[in-house]
Amino acid sequence: MDRITLGLLNAFRQEQSLPEDLVQSDIFEHFVNYCIVYKEYNDSFVLEDIHVGGGADKALDGIAIIVKTQAV
Repeated sequence: MDRITLGLLNAFRQEQSLPEDLVQSDIFEHFVNYCIVYKEYNDSFVLEDIHVGGGADKALDGIAIIVKTQAV
C-alpha cells in the first residue's frame, strides 16, 4: 500500500478509535465504508452498523440504506 493511503488509514484508525491490532485490510474496509456513507449522510453513525466484512461475507464489506425524506 502506498504511503499516502497508509497515512490516511492510520489517521482514520486513530480518529475512530479502532483497535491497534486490527488488521490493515479491515481498517481499509471501515475507511471505504465511512467515506461512501459520509458523502451522502454526514450525520453521526456507527461503523459497525454498516460493516459486514468477515469470513463468509461473499466479498461484501459493507451495506447501508439511506432514505432521504422530504418535509412537506
